[in-house]
Amino acid sequence: MVDSTTSPRIEKYKVGRIARVTREDNEQVLKDISNVNQPQPQCMKDLCAEYNCEEVQVKADGNCQFRALSLGLYGSEDRHAEVRANIVQHLRENAVSYFQFVEGDKKRVFADYVNRISHDGQWGDEITLAAFVEYYSRGVRVLRDSEKNSVIDHMREGLQEDAIMITYHGKGHYNGAKPIRA
Repeated sequence: MVDSTTSPRIEKYKVGRIARVTREDNEQVLKDISNVNQPQPQCMKDLCAEYNCEEVQVKADGNCQFRALSLGLYGSEDRHAEVRANIVQHLRENAVSYFQFVEGDKKRVFADYVNRISHDGQWGDEITLAAFVEYYSRGVRVLRDSEKNSVIDHMREGLQEDAIMITYHGKGHYNGAKPIRA
């Protein structure tokens, strides 16, 4: 007798009511288990829908945070190098505001950090997001594929209305987000 109301399908045998999972069921179970720790695209879609935006894929080349910010500012990821250069310039000119966020011998380590971050392909981080907010006077709302802290705002007073939205996937990749027009 086949019980089609359960998933996976279980064949029941009259003697002792022994249940057996078919090979087809086993493949589905393994597929479901393999996705347990993977980002769930539907979660990001739902989060974007809640914030009235749509995720836009950007190139994953180490410049993704700057590409996502460029997309939010200019409608294109093509100006990511300009966004990076402006953030780096801001960090250099305002080291006193940022050096305490880098561990180690603060002044030397911060200079090394800024030099590293100035190169194409180097990942952006929380410090570069903070510098972006200050340089461009635009807030940034990061939608994350995490159950905890799924939204992180990088804002100054008065910047909430004009904030750029970007998405972050837990393995170190940012994408852009564009508003959905009603």
